[in-house]
Amino acid sequence: MPRSPRAGRRCSPSSPAPEFASAAANELAAALAKEPEQFKSVAQPEGGAFFEHNGLLYLPADKVEQTTKQLVQARPLINTLAHDPTLTGLAQTLNTTLNVPLLTGQIQSRPDGASARS
Repeated sequence: MPRSPRAGRRCSPSSPAPEFASAAANELAAALAKEPEQFKSVAQPEGGAFFEHNGLLYLPADKVEQTTKQLVQARPLINTLAHDPTLTGLAQTLNTTLNVPLLTGQIQSRPDGASARS
């Protein structure tokens, strides 16, 4: 069976931010998949729905450790938002995490508008 001129073609979107390249790759794959007459198969070896759901399993160990530490630090915020995932819940969470430390003196406001931890 003769190969078509398009057989085996690869495309790798690039961007200054990996998130934008990933989004572009997802959109491109979705668009190409809608053209089965032109493209018999469309694959994303390093992306797609599988890696969006299971990608953490394939990161290097040091990156998994770093991500896990960040999730542990964010746990109180995540728990609060999980209990009230509304806009009101977000506003209350932001007030608690940003305004209360300022009002209780945990963070002092500087004259230049920045803040400094005590």
